[in-house]
Amino acid sequence: MNKKYQNMIVIIASILSAIIGGRIIDEYGWVIGLITAAITGAVIGLLGKIILKFLKINR
Repeated sequence: MNKKYQNMIVIIASILSAIIGGRIIDEYGWVIGLITAAITGAVIGLLGKIILKFLKINR
């Protein structure tokens, strides 16, 4: 089950990064859009790891 949740977090992070990055690219350009997508993916990934660790402790 843990691997399943990790895969879901990766998919969600990828989708959100693409959506947010795409909107930023349309408004501000490629460089800022790509940086924003990378930062968004990293933040979502870190939050996902923290949530998984928290859920693992409570089980």
